[in-house]
Amino acid sequence: VTSKGTEVTVALTNTGAGHAVPAGIPGRRIVVTVKALDASGAEVGSETRELGRFLVGADGKPAPFWRAVKVASDTRIQPGATWKEAFTLPAAKTIEVDVTHEYADQNILMVRARK
Repeated sequence: VTSKGTEVTVALTNTGAGHAVPAGIPGRRIVVTVKALDASGAEVGSETRELGRFLVGADGKPAPFWRAVKVASDTRIQPGATWKEAFTLPAAKTIEVDVTHEYADQNILMVRARK
């Protein structure tokens, strides 16, 4: 993680895995959230990026793998590769970076729950 002014750059490198990350079913995600905190610790801004394989159905909307007709995008980190992304946030005293692994695409789960 590096920062310059209001720009924060996050880099994640896939070392040790012999496959793209995240692996497994296409709904798995690496979620990177960067938060800007003021002197009191209050959040003054945030941005989130999701890495993974994103599938869509015939209607072009996100779909689970059993209904998908094509890959809309694939932002997984390949073996030995580095994902690097710039986040633009308000000026802050502290920058907090959170990297999590989700086992299912939350957007698809919400659509499924509404039906």
